[in-house]
Amino acid sequence: GFIGLLSLGPGYAGAIAKALVATALTGENIDVSQVVDGPFLTVPVTFYYETVTAAMNKLCQLAPGFRWRIDEYRRLQFSDFTATPAPFANPSLDTEVELPEPSSSFRL
Repeated sequence: GFIGLLSLGPGYAGAIAKALVATALTGENIDVSQVVDGPFLTVPVTFYYETVTAAMNKLCQLAPGFRWRIDEYRRLQFSDFTATPAPFANPSLDTEVELPEPSSSFRL
């Protein structure tokens, strides 16, 4: 999508992201249910004839730590990706792993 001259805000970064989708990606069926409000931007954000990608990247620069992506289910994910821990432990990179000896029937 492409955005003409557009000024949004002041408002929450997430609300501006939703407005971008509603304005530039109409008919694309993008789900915005996973958009987080984020920081409140006290000045309007103006987009000057930009792609949606450039506009979302610009919005992420104004909302430190925030990232965005549209997943394979057409869900816009706009949030602070550092705020959600992984659901598993991070194994140490110094851990030694012992591999089994190759079988004599294995060909190289």
